[in-house]
Amino acid sequence: MSTGVTRGRRSSIIDFVRRNNSRKQKLLLYGNLYSPPCRIVSITLECLNLKYKLMEIWPLKGEHQTPEFLEMNPQHTIPVLKDGDDFTLSESRAIAVYLVEQFGKDGKLLPSNDPEKHAKVIQMLHFDATVFWPAVKALTFPYLLKQGPPPQEVFDAVNEALKTVSSLVRGGFVGSKAHMTLADLAFMATYSSLRASKLVDHKSFWYVEAWFKRCKNQIPRYDHCNGKGAKDFGKVIRERKAELEQ
Repeated sequence: MSTGVTRGRRSSIIDFVRRNNSRKQKLLLYGNLYSPPCRIVSITLECLNLKYKLMEIWPLKGEHQTPEFLEMNPQHTIPVLKDGDDFTLSESRAIAVYLVEQFGKDGKLLPSNDPEKHAKVIQMLHFDATVFWPAVKALTFPYLLKQGPPPQEVFDAVNEALKTVSSLVRGGFVGSKAHMTLADLAFMATYSSLRASKLVDHKSFWYVEAWFKRCKNQIPRYDHCNGKGAKDFGKVIRERKAELEQ
């Protein structure tokens, strides 16, 4: 009888491992790495050492409006994460939180046992979603879409956001002075894109630059998950800006 119980336990463990491994293999990220929100997810995936497949979707080509994509995400936005056959999630920061809570092990990216530290990281994710990224988007997208240069108040809003970021990261990281959190990963996707566009004097924000270098050195395969995409994004913005100024 004991042998049967042992075999049953082994079988359950083996089945669990197989299901878990199979699930990890099925992580699909729909989007592209030009997109800063998509790079929030790709950075998170790399920090968690998760295998995934990038399924490229290009909104400027209308690929986010196909019936197949709209079935996954009626909001027709990128990124979208598909985990296995049954679970689909949109909104970059929600995806990042899901990945950390589902697959994270050490609790550093999003502390789970300390409500105050957890709340601080969530607060900073909201700041990125509602202040920092919207300011950067308002500055860069008029060039991306060839609409013309934005008004001065847009530049002022970006500089004001950078002043806030500077105070947040002075001597440490976003949401934690001791180590990177999920908020740092979101800020990195946003700031690296702004930095590469060269639309503001980023070198004047010394604390932000020092923080950027700290994070860059700690993010696995940085160029793959964020660096190249940010450079490509910035290059397009600079080229479109030059075209508009001719």
